Amino acid sequence: MVIVNIFWDEEAKVWVAVCDSLGIALESESYDELLRRVIEAAPEMAKLNNVECSQIVFSTLNRRYLFA
Repeated sequence: MVIVNIFWDEEAKVWVAVCDSLGIALESESYDELLRRVIEAAPEMAKLNNVECSQIVFSTLNRRYLFA
């Protein structure tokens, strides 16, 4: 199991995903887009870093909701 920590960077106004074991540090203005990018990058990064990646857990420290 690999844990990806996700948090909102208020200063930069972006969502950030960090996973040291996979060597991932990504950001996006959209939470859903960030998840998509992590899911896309994870298998390749796991292979490059010799990490077993059968399951990815997203740990979101905070979540921002916008309503129109």
